[in-house]
Amino acid sequence: MKKVLFLIYQLVGGGAEKVMVDIVNHMDKTQYDITVMTVIDCTKDKHLLHDEIKYRYIFKDFLKCDRLFFKLMKSATPQFLHSLFIKEKYDIEISALEGIPSKIISGNNSMETKKISIIHADSENIAWPSGRYKNFKQEEDSYNSFDKLIFVSKNTKKNFVNKFNIDENKTVVIHNPFDINHIIKKSQEEVTDYKQEEGFLFISVGRLEKVKGFNRLIEAFNEVYKTYPKIKLLIIGEGSEKDNLSKQIREFKLENNIELLGYRENPYKYINLCDSYICSSLSEGLSSSVIEAMIINKPIVTTDCGGMDEILLDNKCGLIASNNINGIIYGMKEILKNDNSLLMKMKIEQKRRIKEFSFEKYFSELEKYI
Repeated sequence: MKKVLFLIYQLVGGGAEKVMVDIVNHMDKTQYDITVMTVIDCTKDKHLLHDEIKYRYIFKDFLKCDRLFFKLMKSATPQFLHSLFIKEKYDIEISALEGIPSKIISGNNSMETKKISIIHADSENIAWPSGRYKNFKQEEDSYNSFDKLIFVSKNTKKNFVNKFNIDENKTVVIHNPFDINHIIKKSQEEVTDYKQEEGFLFISVGRLEKVKGFNRLIEAFNEVYKTYPKIKLLIIGEGSEKDNLSKQIREFKLENNIELLGYRENPYKYINLCDSYICSSLSEGLSSSVIEAMIINKPIVTTDCGGMDEILLDNKCGLIASNNINGIIYGMKEILKNDNSLLMKMKIEQKRRIKEFSFEKYFSELEKYI
């Protein structure tokens, strides 16, 4: 049985975290002895992991981590960090996120351990965590030390190899997997904390951070609202932009039309309520929420950011609009025109497309490298 370590910053918070939890829960426990390690203590979320999976964390105190660890990350070498935090020996060590996890795992110098980095983010976007390294060369050397770099989309890989001098033989694209039957089942649960009223409901799910573009979604909504006053928008997620977004909603006097619902462990039942799912991101690697909306078979409008062509097959499974406020306005209005033939075609194509994101397909690819 192979011992496998997955390292990630935390267990919940975004698409990368959810994908990792799904992967480890679906791995064959007769072949793999799995440990999940987080940088910060996520014991309260440990219930998300199956009982057979071991759990470890590096820092109990988040404030101590924030004060000390990020200073250490800049100055320390990957080798020092690995020796400091990874005490056991593993056959396979997997960084499930860029930045801190990748830097730590890259510090394993053992020839007996296979090192894999799963890269979700677009290295050209504002969320890329370059600040975790002393300089560009250390970051480049860190990624070159991995045996395999797994990218979640072609666009993510393209921008990465344009930025770093990487041996392309080490790179592969494997789309994130999704528990399709589970998502459909959870989407059918009753929603008790939000009342769907008359009007057309848009829903968006994601961290309330600048890269997700919720500020421009609200601005676009305000323009579309002038023509379609019965529309509603529900945003699910938490993040540092929450107060700014709440203020923006108040300034537009849209409190009765836009609601920030916060984090929900089961976002699928809310997506199932909507008339259309909308993604306003400035940048994505491969959007989990868009794929989940496609699995739930909802009309989708999204900005033209990383991976959308791959997910939606050039507008066959959803509407891809320009990556700006005008594009979001255009996309919302196109969906609101309610062209039933267009929406029906989208839904038919979505049902064909979701097979690409099954666990069976994912593990048939992943097992080639682990």
